[in-house]
Amino acid sequence: MTGPHQSSGAHSIRDTICNAASGAAAGAIAATFVCPLDVIKTRLQVHGLPEVRHSGVRDPIPSKKTMVLHIKVTMRSLPWFAALPTFSEYAVERGWTKCFSRISEVGWFAYFVYIMAYIAVVEFLTYWAHRKLHDIKPLYKYLHAQHHSYNKQHKISPFAGLALHPLDGIAQGGPHEIAIFLVPTHFTTHLTVVFLGAIWSANIHDCIDEKMWPLMGGGYHVIHHLSNRHNYGLYTIWMDWMFGTLSHPVSNPTKPN
Repeated sequence: MTGPHQSSGAHSIRDTICNAASGAAAGAIAATFVCPLDVIKTRLQVHGLPEVRHSGVRDPIPSKKTMVLHIKVTMRSLPWFAALPTFSEYAVERGWTKCFSRISEVGWFAYFVYIMAYIAVVEFLTYWAHRKLHDIKPLYKYLHAQHHSYNKQHKISPFAGLALHPLDGIAQGGPHEIAIFLVPTHFTTHLTVVFLGAIWSANIHDCIDEKMWPLMGGGYHVIHHLSNRHNYGLYTIWMDWMFGTLSHPVSNPTKPN
């Protein structure tokens, strides 16, 4: 005979497996469909540009071989990245976080205040996690250097956005999950920001300066890859401005301003 505790335990295990599978599937779908679309956008935007003489590269668009390498690294790490939204789902269900399910629980004004606080926490933690991945030599050597092997314009593609060591990706994605333990957050909005964050990671690796101040677009992030000491932020330039690491795009992106 199956007792109530056994039934509850089986239900919990089944839910955990379903959540893990859903998180992994969501990450795979996002990377599979969004990144190629961003590559198409990149090719359309740079079509017809003159030679990039200052870098010695005739074509700034990465080769097929380079993009296949980015995809392989990404696919190897995606199951680990999926652990983050899976954990956040489990933590919310257990009541460990400050998440709420309906905006009506707090009202629209509080909702927008909380969202701004949530983004600020994510920006702050991501900035310092990213910066320390550069400043602490063992972390850079064993975790972050893989991503920075793509340090020339013709080696950076939208596929490189998630081409990270698994622990590197978790360190930089973790602030989204930490934030919901610190700030009251609408859970659906949190998941939406995490999903859009994956798209944003692809977008900022297209080497194109969208000129959307104060967003940390591709023009800013390519400077980060070329200089290794500027523009650590994720969505905006504010943290780099506050802590003195901001470098604006100029006509020659190999020379940070």
